[in-house]
Amino acid sequence: IRTDPGWIKSEYGSLQTVLDRMVPAWVNNIQGARARWHQRQHLYQEVLYEKMQQEPLETLPPLLNNIGVDGSISIVTSCLEQASFTRLSGGREKGQENVSSHFRNGIIGDWKNHLDKTAVAEVRKVAGSLFDEFGYE
Repeated sequence: IRTDPGWIKSEYGSLQTVLDRMVPAWVNNIQGARARWHQRQHLYQEVLYEKMQQEPLETLPPLLNNIGVDGSISIVTSCLEQASFTRLSGGREKGQENVSSHFRNGIIGDWKNHLDKTAVAEVRKVAGSLFDEFGYE
């Protein structure tokens, strides 16, 4: 999508087709996980990627501890250093874009720069309250 705008048209025919496939799957995955939550509350934690990026030292320790991994600040700090955008992107800082890289620019919410109002409205229509609940607009 990012490196070749014509890719969507050649693979799917339109952005609408992609949205028609991906958004319902996303909604179903979240709703399914939430529906099963009552059976295994200790195994389910919901966290937004955005929050994990903005508050990693508050967000990651409980997630790691929940799955039996050491969530100490020293371990989390080491993980953050190893998985930093700068390291994974080969030395670029967040905001320095490389459209050919999987690690394109490291900016949270950059989707807003790539989906027009019509596409966002379509996502909202299918995602319903999840879109607002997660703060995506």
